[in-house]
Amino acid sequence: MKTANITLQNQCAGYSTEPAAYLEPKLAAAMQLLATWRQRARSRSALSLLSPRMLEDAGIEPGEALRESSKPFWKV
Repeated sequence: MKTANITLQNQCAGYSTEPAAYLEPKLAAAMQLLATWRQRARSRSALSLLSPRMLEDAGIEPGEALRESSKPFWKV
């Protein structure tokens, strides 16, 4: 009877008793973070490959491009 009361209390408090319901949002958030990091790494890598002329066309100073492309993927 004690288990049934705990389950009912958890459901009433807005908690799911299903592990998947608890893990799914956390997994989705982790996957989104990994996708963001991957995109950031690719963008910075592409930035490092631009010529000075291309940087000038984009209005980016070479020093600014170097600083940005040197950042690790997890830094904003």
